[in-house]
Amino acid sequence: MTAQSSAAGLCNRLSAAAKAVLLVCVIGSCSSQVETFGSMDKKEKVEFIMEQMRLCLAHRDYIRTSIISKKISTKYFEDSNDEVQKLKLRYYKLMIELDLHEGAYLSVAKYYKAVYDTPSIQEDEAKRNEVKS
Repeated sequence: MTAQSSAAGLCNRLSAAAKAVLLVCVIGSCSSQVETFGSMDKKEKVEFIMEQMRLCLAHRDYIRTSIISKKISTKYFEDSNDEVQKLKLRYYKLMIELDLHEGAYLSVAKYYKAVYDTPSIQEDEAKRNEVKS
């Protein structure tokens, strides 16, 4: 590997990291606007907020992730629609990651129980066993 190619690789990684930081800043500043858009579909709002959570977790901004996570009502996930259930699994995956970092093990256990009780998990024995272990 030449010095030029390793420098180019470093620049690519730095630029990807810079893009991630920029995205977190931009999306973080948009969070209050999303709550006020009454014309947005509930699913779109939930997807947007979960993307904010994902980016904040990737940036290791656990406090902002915790604040953003409170904007999603878990009652939304009671719908048995397949798309809503996929969002539910994604949401709880993010919450498990957040609360494992925070040391909130009781909450993590509740999240795993919610994942286990999801109809798509209950229907598939392999997924059900994966959640158990």
